[in-house]
Amino acid sequence: MDNGDFTIIKHMLKYCEEIKQTIYRFGNDINKFKNDNDYKDSLSMKIFQIGELANHLTDEYLEETKN
Repeated sequence: MDNGDFTIIKHMLKYCEEIKQTIYRFGNDINKFKNDNDYKDSLSMKIFQIGELANHLTDEYLEETKN
């Protein structure tokens, strides 16, 4: 794994941990999620960041981890 890929994955994992903490803070209730813009925005931004980071993983890494 390339050092850049490793750094990207570390950042992705950090966002995953933040998602977990946000759900713990707001609660695991779909209705609360649907009705609370702060909750939705917080999770959406973290998911967006993970997606953006995934776009920067090298082709070599993606090929090696395909299966």
